[in-house]
Amino acid sequence: MFYLLLFYSVWLLPNREDSKYLSNFIDELSKTYGGPKFPPHLTAFGDIQAKPEIIEKIVKESIMGINQFKVKKKALEFSDYVFKAAYLSLENNFHLQTINKKLDHGLSDNGKYKFEPHISLLYKIIDDSKREKIKNEIRIKNELTIDRISVVQITEKVEDWKTILGPINMGTISD
Repeated sequence: MFYLLLFYSVWLLPNREDSKYLSNFIDELSKTYGGPKFPPHLTAFGDIQAKPEIIEKIVKESIMGINQFKVKKKALEFSDYVFKAAYLSLENNFHLQTINKKLDHGLSDNGKYKFEPHISLLYKIIDDSKREKIKNEIRIKNELTIDRISVVQITEKVEDWKTILGPINMGTISD
């Protein structure tokens, strides 16, 4: 019998205003450099292989008692990894550490994820000249507000990614 392995990621989402703000950059970079469009997000934990109901329970526990919070930009950076071709590296803070630690504790048997807080802006490998052009043209504000969490089923094609839980607003989960 053949079983399709499904992978999930837990996303922290910027508030609606910051999502719209970041989407403008993502859409423009996608149009200019040919990468796919995707919703702005900060992956709190990824590459999970577990039943959605298990993930849901752990995700809700991870944000228990946490309200919306701010994240600060460290820098606009680039890499040769397609999903981090251009990205905002973020300062790790108490809320990010708390959420990631709870997710790691609950999900590490079902996935391994090296948490490096960032928000990707482009999924497309680009050369140094294009990186320099982006670096010179993009100015992103220094602080963003995170106010929601969701779980997304990840496939090879970005267009086929599907939200299976949420978004759940921060501050709505209590003991």
